[in-house]
Amino acid sequence: MIKDEVETIESFAAGIRDTARNGGTVYIFGNGGSASQADHFAGELLGRFRSTDRPPIRAHCLSNEVGALTATANDFEYAAWPQRFLSACFIPSRDMFIGLSTSGMSENVTRAIRVVTQARGYCAIMTGERGDPFNPLSPLYDCRARVLASVVSSLDVCDIQEATIRCIHEVCKLLEPAAGWVQSGFDLVGDPEGHGEENNNNDGGAERPYHA
Repeated sequence: MIKDEVETIESFAAGIRDTARNGGTVYIFGNGGSASQADHFAGELLGRFRSTDRPPIRAHCLSNEVGALTATANDFEYAAWPQRFLSACFIPSRDMFIGLSTSGMSENVTRAIRVVTQARGYCAIMTGERGDPFNPLSPLYDCRARVLASVVSSLDVCDIQEATIRCIHEVCKLLEPAAGWVQSGFDLVGDPEGHGEENNNNDGGAERPYHA
């Protein structure tokens, strides 16, 4: 049900893999059910999926920042989070942002993606057919070429959420050493000083599979 499923899953896994190699952080955010899935995704990366010899991947679910989220919502507006966090903390050359929105219309998710694309950072969205950045009705249509998207071919919330969690698990499978994407479990450990053989770009990290 995911458009260009194999290519999409591989692109997400490559982005996370190279963010880890660059010593960066994968920031994930969603609202409601998508917040629960964002937390699940971050937990799979920080903990483990199947393998016990894969090191943790630095990941942070921004939906869990209750104090900062409610302060921002109270002092500004709900849609200002996580935009303000990313404006302060996101490092474009190393980090990755993944927004989850079944509709693709959640203003706080689309605002966050815009902040990252404007900083020429690496960002992605997991959404349904309506939220496809290449849909002219999408709020991300004007920056569609700078957003990696996992698009479920459905308008039904249940279908989108079920396909999204499967996509998350398939991405995690590719980050397992047994999948052959990494030479060993510790091939995912970040090298921010750029001493590793794979780290050969100007930012001291592995070349990104996709550039904003």
